[in-house]
Amino acid sequence: VVLFLIQTLNKKLVYELLSARPTALRHYVSFLQSEGKISELTDLLTMLGRSPEAAMYQYQHHVRAQGNNVDGLLRKLNNLLSNHFNQPGIDVNQAKIVTNYIKFLEWQKCAAVPALSNKSVMECLSHCCAHHWTETAGKIMSPLTLSQQQQITPLQYDWVVLNVHAKLKNWDIVESIFTRKNKCDKGENQTRFLFHLPGRLPSHFFIRNLQKQQNKNTQNPDNIFYEP
Repeated sequence: VVLFLIQTLNKKLVYELLSARPTALRHYVSFLQSEGKISELTDLLTMLGRSPEAAMYQYQHHVRAQGNNVDGLLRKLNNLLSNHFNQPGIDVNQAKIVTNYIKFLEWQKCAAVPALSNKSVMECLSHCCAHHWTETAGKIMSPLTLSQQQQITPLQYDWVVLNVHAKLKNWDIVESIFTRKNKCDKGENQTRFLFHLPGRLPSHFFIRNLQKQQNKNTQNPDNIFYEP
């Protein structure tokens, strides 16, 4: 019915009719999404006073259709950011999502590593941890640089580091995560890491931790980890 009305009536009139019928509007929005008719969807939502939502649909469409043309996607997203997400009334968090993704694409472009094309932030972080671990913050391929730029949380960062270096059997690095003095990251999170690490840690790693834990007068006897 809606499609028939669109074809026979003035669009503005149809949009006004849809605004008074939420269910029909929801179905029509879903239809436009599934068909990839982003221009029509944007016009509809803008006319209904839902410009921020229209901008997010455009963002999602551009990202899904990016292919390998990073330069083209950057142009589209920068235009979208300046024309829609930098306007008054736009959700700050939505603007932040777009801004961070633009920075991420610029990072991928500067990194110039074909294997990282169309990869997620966490996949790129894994690559940096595996191949550029010793590079200091500020260098383009440093894990710290990418982590800071994309505002990756300390827990997410540690989780990637643990998985990458456990696979590589870099046990000194793995142990440094567990033994790092960080009062904000207590035994519960550390224990969760233990059961998800790939491969098997050397037995001396746990024995050494257990011995040091036994020498401490801790109030939590179930916590096998220690602070040096």
